Amino acid sequence: MFVLLAVLVDELLDLPLLLPEGSNLAVGVPVIAAGILITAWSALHFLRSKGTPVPFNPPPTLVATGPYRLVRNPMLTGVSLLLFGVGFAIRSVSLVLVVAPLYVLINAWELKRIEEPELARRLGDECLAYLQRTPMFVPGLWRRHRG
Repeated sequence: MFVLLAVLVDELLDLPLLLPEGSNLAVGVPVIAAGILITAWSALHFLRSKGTPVPFNPPPTLVATGPYRLVRNPMLTGVSLLLFGVGFAIRSVSLVLVVAPLYVLINAWELKRIEEPELARRLGDECLAYLQRTPMFVPGLWRRHRG
């Protein structure tokens, strides 16, 4: 749906193509592949914890293994990479510069305001410590260092 929306916006506004022809796949395909791998790796760890990534069947315990030991939301990181990668591959200015960033911002807001507080209530102190020590999307980014 997001891709279709971006393509329509590109056409309606007669936006230029994002990358020179030939470089779009060289940029897009590795980003798409990384997104798929991170998303699959994340889903596998949810399944191993006897839950699913969907809210009506969450894991009964905190998942802090695999990609979740590096970042709190690797699945969103993977899906976002996939969306950016598709944008590069189809050379869509609006997908890369508007739609994908908006998708990330809306999801980050939802995670901070709704999902993470619910997880903290459900999983307690272990979850609170995890939220404090683990970056949201990118390993090592904005990590708090304590002296």
